[in-house]
Amino acid sequence: MRIVFATSNLFIPTDLARKYADVEIIGAMPSFSATISVVRDTADGTSPVEVAVLEARLASAIDTEAKMSLSKAIADLRTINPDLRIVVSTPSPMTAADFGGQEVDVLVEIEQRRAAANLATHLLLSPIEDVARIFTIASLQGGAGRTYIAKNLAATLVGGLREQVQEGRGGVLLWELDLHHPSLGFTTGFSPATLDNGRRTIAGLLNAETLSLEGSVDAVMSKVLPFIIPMNENPIGCDLLLAPHGLREIMAVYQAYPDLPELQRRLSRILDILSRYYKVIVIDTGYDLLTDPGATLAIARADVLVGVVAPGPAGLSAATGLSIIISDMSLGQKTQIILNTGVQNEQSYVPFMKEVFNKTPMAEPILLGAAPRQEFWIAVADRLGKMRR
Repeated sequence: MRIVFATSNLFIPTDLARKYADVEIIGAMPSFSATISVVRDTADGTSPVEVAVLEARLASAIDTEAKMSLSKAIADLRTINPDLRIVVSTPSPMTAADFGGQEVDVLVEIEQRRAAANLATHLLLSPIEDVARIFTIASLQGGAGRTYIAKNLAATLVGGLREQVQEGRGGVLLWELDLHHPSLGFTTGFSPATLDNGRRTIAGLLNAETLSLEGSVDAVMSKVLPFIIPMNENPIGCDLLLAPHGLREIMAVYQAYPDLPELQRRLSRILDILSRYYKVIVIDTGYDLLTDPGATLAIARADVLVGVVAPGPAGLSAATGLSIIISDMSLGQKTQIILNTGVQNEQSYVPFMKEVFNKTPMAEPILLGAAPRQEFWIAVADRLGKMRR
């Protein structure tokens, strides 16, 4: 089923592509007029768009290109393709009168985090049962221990999955999806030379030939695996996909993808492929959570979001910012805040921050020491693993 979206929420189309079979997302456009252009472009082809999903939350003022109303957008789509199925996603009930008397499917979505699953049910899509569980490690401050936690969590999960991993399928992947301040490669002993000057990082994969989910998982992964450092070639003990290694590689990515939504769609497609190969993906993001397209994608797609803060005043500010992001994206039920007491010496902030956390709907923070202990990390992995998707 070929679907095009007019949406401001990239999570919905990417979640459909990852979790449901026979879905091809033609585009997720930020306006009605852009969506109409995509439908028009495919109308004369052999595989036209079959479903258009229009988000009623998109006010006409946002669509600066045409200042188009929802009813006019529907009329224009009907003119291009009378057989096109149009679904309007809306936070409140609407009738045909709201669409200029035209009949469309109405999907009432009060909670956007449930929109993808409800839309899949509405379109009778078949779920793919065996997709990776995604743990995203995020922070709004540098030096909070985000990468430290990601490495230990990934290494611990490898041990717990050894007997569950099917032959020919990956176990745990640690993906450094930090396009602004990468550090994992440096802290694990890699250099531009050992990474083949970018050809063994996400920078090389982004510039590789177009990747498609068509065909078997193994066939698609055969193109992806050369960019992944296998578990026996790195000290962490799980498969590793590194961020652009150094300023030159970072600049090359943004020069190749000046359109940030297109860069995010490319990263999303790569995540779809990896999700069908691995059992678990741990994503270590940067701290530019509002501007790094990799970080925003990783947060939207997380099954469990782990927010990391340090106990000092910067950590308190970061915790407040994380709370706002979590609230805005309705992520409270799948979020765990980790307060890393091993980072700074301002322990006087710990009781106060615990009090702040306990007034939120998020789970009680885990207090970390500086040195990892195997039993401790097994307990952390078990606790996170039991959180709902």
